[in-house]
Amino acid sequence: MLAVTIAALTFGIVASRPAPPPEQVPPGSDFAAAARTIEALLDPASGVDPIALLPADFSTVEKVVPGRLRAPDGTMRAVHVDGGCSTPLGDENTRWDYSVGCKAHDLGYDLLRYAEKKGHPLPADLRRRLDDQLSRDMHKQCELNPKNSAGLCEMVADLYTVGLVVNSWHQRWGPPRAEPISSWAVGLLVVIFLFAGRPPWSRRSPAPGAPEAPPVDYMSMLRVLSMAGIVVGETVLAFTHASGFWLLQLAPLLFFAGGHANVLAWRSSEGDYGAYLAIRIHALLRPVFAFVLAWLLIPLTLELLDAPEGTIASVGPLVLEPLWVLGIFLITVAACPAMEWLYDRFGVVVPLAFLVGSTVVHAIGSTDAYLLVSGLLLALGFGQLAFHWEDGPLRQVPRPALIGVAVAALAGFVFLRYLPLLGIAQVSLACTVRTFDWVPARTVGFLRSRPMTVYLVYVGLVLLYAGLTSSVGLDWFTRPRTWVAVSMITAAILVAFFWYERRPHAVAALPGPVNGVQALACVLGVGYATLGVLGFAVTGVTWHIGAPALLGMALDPLANLIHLMLGGYLLHVVHTGKSGRTWPWLLTAAACVPPILSTWSPFGTVVHGATVAVALAIAGHVTVTRIRTKATVVNAG
Repeated sequence: MLAVTIAALTFGIVASRPAPPPEQVPPGSDFAAAARTIEALLDPASGVDPIALLPADFSTVEKVVPGRLRAPDGTMRAVHVDGGCSTPLGDENTRWDYSVGCKAHDLGYDLLRYAEKKGHPLPADLRRRLDDQLSRDMHKQCELNPKNSAGLCEMVADLYTVGLVVNSWHQRWGPPRAEPISSWAVGLLVVIFLFAGRPPWSRRSPAPGAPEAPPVDYMSMLRVLSMAGIVVGETVLAFTHASGFWLLQLAPLLFFAGGHANVLAWRSSEGDYGAYLAIRIHALLRPVFAFVLAWLLIPLTLELLDAPEGTIASVGPLVLEPLWVLGIFLITVAACPAMEWLYDRFGVVVPLAFLVGSTVVHAIGSTDAYLLVSGLLLALGFGQLAFHWEDGPLRQVPRPALIGVAVAALAGFVFLRYLPLLGIAQVSLACTVRTFDWVPARTVGFLRSRPMTVYLVYVGLVLLYAGLTSSVGLDWFTRPRTWVAVSMITAAILVAFFWYERRPHAVAALPGPVNGVQALACVLGVGYATLGVLGFAVTGVTWHIGAPALLGMALDPLANLIHLMLGGYLLHVVHTGKSGRTWPWLLTAAACVPPILSTWSPFGTVVHGATVAVALAIAGHVTVTRIRTKATVVNAG
């Protein structure tokens, strides 16, 4: 439980950090005036009066009264008259009186807020220097007026400095802002309970007679190779910014090979849609844990390695692109039965219709919503081809014809840059294979059974390369920050391997059909898990103020984690047969409250509010049913 709490708090601290401020002062007289005023605040011995440099509308925008106070060292300081040290006891009650330095520091922070309100935050270096100035002022006060306790004064000054640095680091040295502590505290408490509820990727020893992993086949290899190609392709783009590596855009091939796994799972479920969803999504959610770990590692590790902020944005797609693909693929899993119905009635027309629809949607708009719908139609189209592979039609097409189609589609893609043509070329070449004895079963089996470990090792190597090559010289080897970054990467890899993948095992079959309350838990679990995966892809590797939206629903990292954990928890409830109890539904209702508080949007409020109402209704129904059942048993006895 302690480890769960630490993990949740770590996520909360990292995920609530905003996007970094710009590296240069933005254009405009107001911003230049604010920056000059801060520079004057940072050099009180220069004799320049910061108040004379204030932007003309500063007091109007900030509602702040500036003034002047004589500091203990004799310099005249510009201050926020009503400011202070923001300590629990107040600056008047401190023994050494840091008030002048704190009020000058507050005026500097007011200028940072002013620039943000005007539309452009000031560079992070200014906040760092303001914090350093306050630290020097406090320590200087300990020299000038130690009050017979110089050692204690220095210790208090150090503690205040640590608080300054931690708070500024958490806000990425950007404009100071109030933290939504209450909503985040409630959200993290919910996350802790969901973690403690053992979601489907939690560590469990396989029960006696548990099913073995499905055998490695050609399609397994295609799934592994296509996902690896996507990750490697994003890495190449991150470091070269070249557009010539389109051969590594293997998402269509992944949808085709993954669609084949969906077909097999659906047909083996004998029409039990709930069981199919619970087992299939259960297996696919496990790798998401690695992406969430990588999502945390990228900004922290690169910051420790002193990599430029641009490097974080460049390396971010290493996590975001696979999350987009995986989120869309989760939707295709849910749609598989409908896709089989279409396949049985319309055959080859279906994939063509989906690919044309994807093209039309992509041409209409380029927002996230349009891209999501276009990508989903593309995924459904190539997933539909898996039915034609499994039932034989694609395998019966002569090789020369498939090669001809691949060459023509590839040539068309080169000239038109039309992604479905590249996918058609990939699938056509994949279908030319007729014998499968050559598949490296052991290697593919290892990669398939330990995807988190392999992915995190790869991400760790990429992060070290990105961070270390951005530094000049070899002093990085002796810096403690470098080894802290290495330790973080190593810890993530060890957790993924020893806690989850040391003894991988297949997902156990459900004891019976999924229906009633179980089916509802399954549907909600799939929906929220998919929303969580896509949410991380939308919000990116840093939290951008303003809450990015997905299909009209505002999101942030905390909401994403809650959605992902809630989806996993509900699927776990289905697997353990606990959907008929009260507690899971009360926890479901509670889990929907923090996203409403932290990311308000009309559609999000409707979705979460409806879930709360349904969950509470089911909790009440389940409770009444259990009480009546117990009463019946007692009366019968």
